[in-house]
Amino acid sequence: MSESSELARDSNAKQIDIVRLNPGARQLWVDSGHAIPLEKPEAVVAAVREILSILRRQQR
Repeated sequence: MSESSELARDSNAKQIDIVRLNPGARQLWVDSGHAIPLEKPEAVVAAVREILSILRRQQR
């Protein structure tokens, strides 16, 4: 959230904590509503391609 309210700060902090639970995880921010696959499908495709690329490199 780009807002500076107490609620936005709390939400951002909680999202960062969730990422910390999985070593190696990354959080991507997409300028979209809740329907990211419908509103920004290119962001979803790019993320899936990146994961597949990482997995292929690990298999070598």
